[in-house]
Amino acid sequence: MGIAPGGPLRTGDSASGTAAGVSTLLHARLMGELGILIPLIGVSIPLVVVAGKFIVQPIVQAITKVSTTQQAGVDPGPLMQRLAATEERLDRLERTMRQIGEEQDFQRKLLSGRPGGKTEKTGS
Repeated sequence: MGIAPGGPLRTGDSASGTAAGVSTLLHARLMGELGILIPLIGVSIPLVVVAGKFIVQPIVQAITKVSTTQQAGVDPGPLMQRLAATEERLDRLERTMRQIGEEQDFQRKLLSGRPGGKTEKTGS
């Protein structure tokens, strides 16, 4: 049995002739597609490598670093010491600011000469 007239095979061909004709057609079509696919793959592979280098690699490194840090159990001792030192400096700054405010109030009271500490405003 063959393919209808006008097709690649004529009616009346034997089974081996049909197989050879189909094989030839498949081979021709495959060669035509390979002519397009081979250059396409040749361009795609370097693009994938570059993408892996500049896009995927930093993401993988960040994930690896996070997982390594979590597994290693980072010692919070130095961080806690730095935090305590920062809190102590903040407390000292607050005390200093309070003292400066008290000194300004005292000087204002002293200059005004009044026990209530209110200064007179000069008229404009």
